[in-house]
Amino acid sequence: MELSELREFMNLKPEERTNIPRLESILKYHGDLRSFVDNLHLYTVEFIENCIDAPFRKWYQFEQMPWLRDKCVVGLMGRYSVGKTTVTNSLLNLNLPTAVEANTALPTYIAYGNQTEYRVLDRNGEIKKIPEHMVRMFDHAYSGNFPFSKIIEYMVLNQPAELLRKISFLDTPGISKDERDLNLTAHVVDQCDVIFWLARATDGQLDARVEIPFLKEHIVSRKKDLYIVLTFVDQCYDPEGVKQTIADALEKEGIPYKGMLEFSTDPVDMPGCLRSIQFILREEAENFAPLQPIAFLKTILKDINESIDKYLSSLVRRQIDLEDERMVCRIKIKNSKRQFEMRCESLKRGLGELVSTVNGRCSHVWTCDDTYRILNRNKDNLVALFSEMVQAYNDLDFDEIIRYGKLIARWEDSESPVNVWEEWRRQCIKLMRRLDELF
Repeated sequence: MELSELREFMNLKPEERTNIPRLESILKYHGDLRSFVDNLHLYTVEFIENCIDAPFRKWYQFEQMPWLRDKCVVGLMGRYSVGKTTVTNSLLNLNLPTAVEANTALPTYIAYGNQTEYRVLDRNGEIKKIPEHMVRMFDHAYSGNFPFSKIIEYMVLNQPAELLRKISFLDTPGISKDERDLNLTAHVVDQCDVIFWLARATDGQLDARVEIPFLKEHIVSRKKDLYIVLTFVDQCYDPEGVKQTIADALEKEGIPYKGMLEFSTDPVDMPGCLRSIQFILREEAENFAPLQPIAFLKTILKDINESIDKYLSSLVRRQIDLEDERMVCRIKIKNSKRQFEMRCESLKRGLGELVSTVNGRCSHVWTCDDTYRILNRNKDNLVALFSEMVQAYNDLDFDEIIRYGKLIARWEDSESPVNVWEEWRRQCIKLMRRLDELF
């Protein structure tokens, strides 16, 4: 690659710029929502990944790359020089350059457009239209392994092919032991709905050191629909045997796949192979249900708010039950306390009468018949009153008093979580309003 070409590329004016403030708002909202859901402790890690993280990744991608919206994205993956470009050329009637060595240096979207045009999306969010003669700069061989991936996110080829009205292809760098290409391809797996894994039939099998680990780690773990496409079957002496070998290896490694397709460069066999591949592509496009991330997130937030309401209602009901139990306990204690106080007052009056009798009738003599009888009656009355007071004291349920104290403590403790969940409900409503504002 010439330095002048690189300078020419760097001096290209951006055709348009993605809405960076909006993308930043989406990222911030995602962080706030994720933190909120984490703190609720109601949902599993899997729920957060599938219902929070994944829709946001899609939303972000749609904002950054509108050519993905409502399209089934088919990832073309495999080792280098397995025929990805050859298959793409045949499917879309293109004339992209092919090479026997590693070719594509950047993930490249092939999407519908009114005419053939190339663009790149750089790391600053700028979209630049590039002249066709510059496209070769991004081939491994021509670029001299210049790290374009450090400054460019994706390349986009717009093409007026009918197949692209419902499908966008994502052509990826051929994987090898090169960590850079492995990471570039792994990075874009999430953007694909279907994976076409291309393997050269003449290789006889999948590479157990590179392909099998990649499929297990990045395709199976993300639950992507996988098809194996055997290329150059016309150059293989036993394609059926190769298919069986690959099928056995995939089964042994626990790698599910939906089908195994063939591609031949032989002019006689190629049309039939293309028809089979196109049939699968159209079938996947027809069955594809495009994710509407904003509508999906609205539904999730509504469900979260209902879950908060349900949990809050159970806390409030528990609090009401505690209050009812506390009131019943309080009435019992109040009644027994009143009885004890009344008996104490009666005994107090009886003692007063006794003191009055002793002071009034026996101020000059120690005893007389009338005074004796009155004192006896007072004594008997006092004994009875004291017995009633003792009974009233015994009627005081100290266990009930202790339970009452515990009920008060439990009721006060119940106020804290109710307040917390009421605050979470307010936060959820705010997040729902913020989502509407972002929309």
